[in-house]
Amino acid sequence: REVQSGEWNRMSTLLSALEKRSVPATVLFARPHGAYYVAGKGMVPYNIRDRAYFQKALSGEAALGELVVSRSTGLKSVVAAVPVKKGRRIVGVLAAAIHLEELSRILKEELALPPNMVFFALNGDGLTALSWKADQIFTYPAQQGSETLKEAVAVMLADKEGMVEYDLSGKRRVIFKTSPFTGWRFGLGYREIRPIQ
Repeated sequence: REVQSGEWNRMSTLLSALEKRSVPATVLFARPHGAYYVAGKGMVPYNIRDRAYFQKALSGEAALGELVVSRSTGLKSVVAAVPVKKGRRIVGVLAAAIHLEELSRILKEELALPPNMVFFALNGDGLTALSWKADQIFTYPAQQGSETLKEAVAVMLADKEGMVEYDLSGKRRVIFKTSPFTGWRFGLGYREIRPIQ
């Protein structure tokens, strides 16, 4: 009810509490014209009316998986957004911009993978969304100069699941599967560690 009211002063405490309990994210509420409030900050001097996730939510659908650099934080993020309805009228959009570098760091710690293991997620365009190496987020692996990696990315984007091998600072073998929620290809594999010469 607080969010459906469309009144920031009624929902701000609730959204700030949600932000503190969730994965690292910026929680926001946007008005139909695109101006928005951020939990813990209030109204910010930006507008998201041109964002695809906002337009999708404003049309009445949930949006999940758009990769953006947040206008209010400057952080690389993936957005989950839903329309907020009061009766049949959409009064705004509720969204969480999940911080990808911090999420990757948490996953790396939680998975406690050995040094030769790798994990990553690619969106449908082949852009890195998550990675065991946070500096790889928002890069295109197919453009890193390895022909075998370029071929592996093409296979991952063409198939829903499978296994690929490529060479990039050592031979790597990765099993991948497509998320039914985001369409991202999640990969987990290992790399050969070359001895120091």
